[in-house]
Amino acid sequence: MKRDYNKALHLFSSLADETRLKMLVSIMDGPKNVTQIHKSVDNVTFSAISLQLKLFLGLVLKKISV
Repeated sequence: MKRDYNKALHLFSSLADETRLKMLVSIMDGPKNVTQIHKSVDNVTFSAISLQLKLFLGLVLKKISV
């Protein structure tokens, strides 16, 4: 039970960031490249978007490995 709680806490805290939520909504319609994501998120640098994408990738890989 504690393990499930920690996994859920990590997931929800990762999605609590406004930029990450905007990016997630942007890619829900289908795959996009960084330039397309950049256009859908206001006032965020390409490097910040890349950093957030790495975080998403980490969440996905962590889910696959469990």
